Amino acid sequence: MRWYDEDEALRACLDGLKRLDPRTRVLAVRAAVDSMNEVEPGFIDAHVEAFPLHFAGRRWYDDDGPETWLLFHGLEQASEEMRRAVTCALFAEFVVAA
Repeated sequence: MRWYDEDEALRACLDGLKRLDPRTRVLAVRAAVDSMNEVEPGFIDAHVEAFPLHFAGRRWYDDDGPETWLLFHGLEQASEEMRRAVTCALFAEFVVAA
């Protein structure tokens, strides 16, 4: 079980990222990271050293790009408020992409 599987909305959003075309995924991930920074400015900078670094990516998001890597690993450390903000940002991006 993945750490985000218990949150159905967040799981749907994070799993949905993988199915987006690369251009749309970049926009969605940027919106999600921006929402993290709005909830808690400096959060990523404060926690990035705790994020695991796998040189041979174990998961698709480890190899998708630095922002996607930051998003997934940041959310693992994030508060519920931040996770809700990211879920809302991703849902909004999915609606725009549809």
